[in-house]
Amino acid sequence: MVHTTIRKLAREAEVRGWLQVDNSRLKFFAADLMSDAGWADAVAGCSHVAHVASPLPSNAPDMGGERCVAAGPFMGLRDIGAILKANLGRDARKVPSLRVPDFVVRLLANFDPLIKQVVGERGNVRDNSAQHAFKTLSWKTRDVRETIRDTAREMVRLGIVKV
Repeated sequence: MVHTTIRKLAREAEVRGWLQVDNSRLKFFAADLMSDAGWADAVAGCSHVAHVASPLPSNAPDMGGERCVAAGPFMGLRDIGAILKANLGRDARKVPSLRVPDFVVRLLANFDPLIKQVVGERGNVRDNSAQHAFKTLSWKTRDVRETIRDTAREMVRLGIVKV
């Protein structure tokens, strides 16, 4: 089951029509990025959350409905692990640093549905560029190393990750 949010549930049928795919496993929840209401229900039972919207409109002239990618460079888990180990000291002691060979991942995917979900992504690079946002809006992403470090520290502080 995939959960998604929409400000007004009255628009659910309209959005389902836009998708033009079998969306029988899609469940809509009423939530607005400018309010806390509805988010707990929307993420209940989810193993992953992807935040792909912003409540902040652009005031830049001549944007004409354009959208800008707000993403930094693609990084593999080993790269992220190296940043964590370099920046978190003792709090990063449990961060794995070994690379699991592809044949082992494919073998384990036969027994673990979580691994099976990602086995096809091994080796894929999904690089995006925020260059258009920088050129158009003079907006740039935060340094990726700072972002990873700060996110990890906050997850530890909030007790989401136990060290």
